[in-house]
Amino acid sequence: VSVLTSTDSSMKQLINHGRQFMRFGLVGVANSLLDFTVFFLLHEVFNFGYVSANGGAWLLAASFSFFGNKYWTFRVHDIKAATQYMRFLIVSCIGLGISTGLLFMLIEFAGIAAISAKVICIVIVAFWNFYANKLWTFSVRETVWK
Repeated sequence: VSVLTSTDSSMKQLINHGRQFMRFGLVGVANSLLDFTVFFLLHEVFNFGYVSANGGAWLLAASFSFFGNKYWTFRVHDIKAATQYMRFLIVSCIGLGISTGLLFMLIEFAGIAAISAKVICIVIVAFWNFYANKLWTFSVRETVWK
């Protein structure tokens, strides 16, 4: 009986993790569309430099992503929102650094167009964001200041 219970529990965890990953993906798609759209508007329509456009797009997209992931993807309500948002901003700032550095290298050294480079950056930084937020920002295993 204990083997079946353990197997059932593992299967439930796997299914739950799959649902969580799908939700993260949906928030990520919406977030990426928002990030890309704001970047495009700032860079192509309003003639902001690509670094400034990337920062503005990031600010709006990061806030959207926090609320989407906190309340829908990870559904973590036992940690104070301020603590989670601080962690989320740290993860996001590191992601912004990765994105901006990679964007610079792709545009300046590889000669890739800004829009194409931005798409590449979004895909790469998405992996960093998922794992850092899952394991640290929205982790329920850790007791955080109450």
